[in-house]
Amino acid sequence: MLKALLSRYGRFWQQIWSNKIIFNNLAETWRNILLNPEWSSQIHEILMGNVSIQKSNAKELSKERKFIETICNDKGVLKYIAENRTHAWVRSTYRGYYAFWESRYPGYMVPYIPCLIELRSNNIISYRDYCSIPNSVFATCNRESDSGIDFIYKKNYFRYYMYPSSTAADVYLMKSNWQDYEYTGVESKDDHKRFYCFDASYGLRAEELRMQLDYLIQKRNKS
Repeated sequence: MLKALLSRYGRFWQQIWSNKIIFNNLAETWRNILLNPEWSSQIHEILMGNVSIQKSNAKELSKERKFIETICNDKGVLKYIAENRTHAWVRSTYRGYYAFWESRYPGYMVPYIPCLIELRSNNIISYRDYCSIPNSVFATCNRESDSGIDFIYKKNYFRYYMYPSSTAADVYLMKSNWQDYEYTGVESKDDHKRFYCFDASYGLRAEELRMQLDYLIQKRNKS
């Protein structure tokens, strides 16, 4: 039912963004949705029996539409949010990606990073067990992974860090089983010099991410 509702959204910022806590199956939440005039037309459609998940026919999907269609087509992420992040809402990450998170637990956000999700969908990467979400191509950040997403690519260990800065990167090559970061041997307060890592700007494509991962592996192996 929630997927049918979300797929019919009309105004992302008024219905879904920020403090709109609608991603659970609590009676109070559904009562608020049913009484919210922003959702009246969508609720009417559903009550008339139209419970299919709608897809856009547009050739170019907006950032918002891509996010909604991805979560509605995924088999596990909304179930996981409803059961484990009951008061989650949608916010932006430091790079501008949408993410589910609760204010009390920012270290456990579930981000929507298209390039990472595409690699997972094609079984090119796998997530660390406690970052994995059952039946989903999404992953959850975890404080055990420094509030990032740990994954394996070509038997090498990586971390997608969610709090990049001028001195902290997005993607890091890690030692076996994520025991520690791979050091370059250069002493510096800047992670870009100290570790094998790179910045991943918003909109990075899956193939570009793969190329960057391959480059880090090669660079480490040559050192």
